[in-house]
Amino acid sequence: LCEGAEPYLRHGVIGAEMLRGYGRKYGLDLEACARICERHTGTGITAEEIRMQKLPLPERDYLPETPEEKLICLADKFYSKSGGRREKNVCRIRRSMMKFGADSVARLDGMCRMFGIQE
Repeated sequence: LCEGAEPYLRHGVIGAEMLRGYGRKYGLDLEACARICERHTGTGITAEEIRMQKLPLPERDYLPETPEEKLICLADKFYSKSGGRREKNVCRIRRSMMKFGADSVARLDGMCRMFGIQE
């Protein structure tokens, strides 16, 4: 049900740009929220992954760093944007992440360990 002119993969960076603009306009510090937006896709995306996969993103690292960024990134994996919007289990998430490479799965496993989520 996602619509728009931009590729879905860009929703995080677009949301971050919107938050930063809103913050500038109203004198608010929304940088922490903007970082969460741009770092929650997948298990984060590296500049190298952007370059190698020719992804439609500015070439830089979008890896979650703070506990808040990691928690939202991880929580986002448990619900699909398609397929009935049912909750996924860790095994299913891991299988779906494999197509993005071992580093992506390792980041997922690290976040699961950090927050005590087991299979």
